[in-house]
Amino acid sequence: MATPAKDVTDRRLFDAIGAFLFKHRLDPNPANYLLAYRLCCGPDEDMSREIDEATRDGVRLSQDEADRIRVKYGFQRASGDPDRANAEEAALVEEARDQMERFTRIVQATRDGNQAYGRELNHAADQLSRMTGAESIQALLKLTTTMIDRARTAEERMEQAVTEADSLRVKLASVTEEAQSDALTGLANRRAFQDRHRMLSESNVPMCLALCDIDKFKAINDTHGHAVGDRVLKAVANILSETCGKHLVARYGGEEFAILFSGIPLRAATTMVETAQAELAAKHFKVRNTDVAIGMLTFSAGIVESKTGEKRDRLVQRADALLYRAKQNGRDRVEMEGEGSEAVANDA
Repeated sequence: MATPAKDVTDRRLFDAIGAFLFKHRLDPNPANYLLAYRLCCGPDEDMSREIDEATRDGVRLSQDEADRIRVKYGFQRASGDPDRANAEEAALVEEARDQMERFTRIVQATRDGNQAYGRELNHAADQLSRMTGAESIQALLKLTTTMIDRARTAEERMEQAVTEADSLRVKLASVTEEAQSDALTGLANRRAFQDRHRMLSESNVPMCLALCDIDKFKAINDTHGHAVGDRVLKAVANILSETCGKHLVARYGGEEFAILFSGIPLRAATTMVETAQAELAAKHFKVRNTDVAIGMLTFSAGIVESKTGEKRDRLVQRADALLYRAKQNGRDRVEMEGEGSEAVANDA
């Protein structure tokens, strides 16, 4: 039985969650409720700071910002409805599994048929050895016809097996690609980033991580609409991919990108990020239907070098802290981790 003190505490928490959702005009759905609950019940300083930054000057927290923050802090998938995404992925895996089972049955049936045919062939050969004259010729013709029929059946089964194998290969490739890719930008997603980091860590390959966040992206969405915002995300994704070459560029969530550099020093990685900044700033974007200028686009970044044995979460935290510093210091900057705990700011 609840105590009066607990009733009061629960009521205050309920009121705080409701006030947050009402203040920012967020739908009272489970995802938004979870964000508000995490904020009110177990304050996360980094998340609270980011919400404060997004709502500075009395601006309401948009649904896009709420979604991005949930993705960033690990309690919602990066694309779409999490339940639907999980269901679609499970369906693809189940379909691939069914194809694998069909392929296995075909191969097994072909093998069983060949074994049975081998036994029949040995039996027929034994009978032929005891025959003479016209009888042996007739038996040989019958055996030859049977061999041709069995060979044709085996060939058809193998063709079916090859078709199933090709279909399975395509399906599995599709499942893998969808599980590792961001649907909007075509970049690697957070899962692919995590897998790549794990692989490099296990191989003891030196790494640098850059977190990049498009400046004032909310204003672009609010002013020009989400379709224009999507175009901006694709444009930044393309520039980062082209500039960073073989290194993994991932959409980390919302308007934030993660770049995992491998085998190069921090300064070289920073130069690539600065080059991408300059290329983005040099472009002039307009709204397609109206030719209205969007204005100069910029992004801020924080970049660090991984330490031996460092956990991924800690590496991301360090880069995120420098990204936050770049935003605080005026945006359109790269904050690079320097010697010791110092950081060097670079204007794009």
